[in-house]
Amino acid sequence: MDRVLRCMSLLLFAAGCATIGWIAGLAVYAAAFETLRALDRDAFLDSGAVVRGFELSGAVAAAAAGLMLARRDRSASRLWSGISCGLAGFGGAALAQLLDLGGLAATAFDIGKDAYILVSLSASLALLIAGSLLAARSPGARWIARGMAGGALALVLVFVSLAGHRALSRPYDNAGETKWNIWMTVRFPDSVPPAALGAIGVALRTPSGVTRGFASEWLTENGGLALRINVETRERTRRREVIVTMPDRPPLVFVMPFPSNPRLMHDYGPWHPLDFMMEDDKPKPTARAGDYAIRYMVR
Repeated sequence: MDRVLRCMSLLLFAAGCATIGWIAGLAVYAAAFETLRALDRDAFLDSGAVVRGFELSGAVAAAAAGLMLARRDRSASRLWSGISCGLAGFGGAALAQLLDLGGLAATAFDIGKDAYILVSLSASLALLIAGSLLAARSPGARWIARGMAGGALALVLVFVSLAGHRALSRPYDNAGETKWNIWMTVRFPDSVPPAALGAIGVALRTPSGVTRGFASEWLTENGGLALRINVETRERTRRREVIVTMPDRPPLVFVMPFPSNPRLMHDYGPWHPLDFMMEDDKPKPTARAGDYAIRYMVR
């Protein structure tokens, strides 16, 4: 019986190590991808399958390393005992989520959403406690004390891992997609009156041609006028220029400061000045460039 319990403890311990390795694999992917993105060499990594491959590789490597460490007898070490209990409890919680026990209960008993969430949380907590207690393997009060300490560490690991994985994975939720919606806000000088939206032209110019965008609304920005515009692009290139035209005014040209594969954004970035105006189909710098500005958000 003791051997069975030890095997179960090792399984949950390995699951805890694998979960940490899963997140570490994602961190390695993010570091490699962002380094190559800045060099426009990220295309071969830009895939959901590659993301999963990094995560799985990290999980397998961490589980193997954890099992190798667990084979060594460190029962006299209080620090190791606490860490192993915490990792086993963490592995139990991760295993409950992987098995989707709430989903199994929903299928078997036709329960609602609230009951599904309750079953999922209860199963995760139960396996977390079970894993911590199984890994404690101490007689009497020491067993309970080690189990409680391990459970507390496991709870910390659960919250840290959830926050860490969400922060790391969010920019790569749409990995492999080559379609970007670029929302922009253009700020105008006080001397420029607002034009009818239908009379405003918006275009994205790239080496392969011109893509039409649209102006959606006029806004008030720090007491002045600002125009919200949008364009869509599918081309990987650094050479992107946004051209805004209004009646009886020279076209405004803004060079977008993005790599060929722009990073998704959840809010507007900083303001950028106007790059130049077009007069007689030729770029002309303007001394009033500071009166015009643009900011971007890539979705």
